[in-house]
Amino acid sequence: KMKQVRIISYVTDGNGNPVNDLSTTVASLKDNVEGYDPDLWLVVSGDAQSTYDFTHNGQKLLQQGKEYYGGHAFQELMLLLDKKNHLRMVLSGKTEGMVRRMRDNIALLQKQYDKERKH
Repeated sequence: KMKQVRIISYVTDGNGNPVNDLSTTVASLKDNVEGYDPDLWLVVSGDAQSTYDFTHNGQKLLQQGKEYYGGHAFQELMLLLDKKNHLRMVLSGKTEGMVRRMRDNIALLQKQYDKERKH
């Protein structure tokens, strides 16, 4: 439904380091996510920490602590960026409710784009 949207998932080990073999993750998505489309949901390996290395609303996303998965906050965060790469939202991805909230906000952003296209 949202062909303009791209999901990028960085695959890391428990310490936030890149994982080279992505085949298990991709196979899991194919088996467990209805309608999984590899053209829309990109599974990548690389330095995820550099992507999350910024401060937003006075908070640094590269926080560390025992309360975070693997000790690093960035490993459980979802970012919503618009087509101009402006950060729209940062949410925890640990709960289904937050994933639904992200989906709803993606739909709102899509509506905004559709409205702009009509004018």
